[in-house]
Amino acid sequence: MNAPRFELKVGIFITVALTILAALMVNFSKSVSLFTPTYQLSLRAANVGGIKTSAGVLMSGVPIGNVASVDLAPNGKSVILHLRLLAKFKIRRDAEFIIEQSGFLGDQYVAVYPSGRDTDAFLADGALVDCQEPFNVQEAARAAGVSF
Repeated sequence: MNAPRFELKVGIFITVALTILAALMVNFSKSVSLFTPTYQLSLRAANVGGIKTSAGVLMSGVPIGNVASVDLAPNGKSVILHLRLLAKFKIRRDAEFIIEQSGFLGDQYVAVYPSGRDTDAFLADGALVDCQEPFNVQEAARAAGVSF
């Protein structure tokens, strides 16, 4: 077997292997795929309690998207969470958005609670919605007069 032909076969093999590896990484990653139709929502909260990028968004316990980014609002008094949601899950305007955590010391996520009434319109792509901030144990203890 001559060397140039062998090198070509090895190069093609490596290219195919890396392409398959990249596709598997995208497929099994926690984030939303590039090929899945999505839409954006922005949530405004006074405090997000340290929620991280790529944290999950769950509606009735079903993953429907993730947190794309977390930014400080231009006024500096609130935080804006940018969500990327799967297009097949539409959310109505009267839904509640709450930052929660799984377990006592678990990861934080955005929980979406539909109101149950199907009268309000769906949120449009890029809509800005208010979000309830997470429960903070230290603030509750401070308010009760207990120190740690």
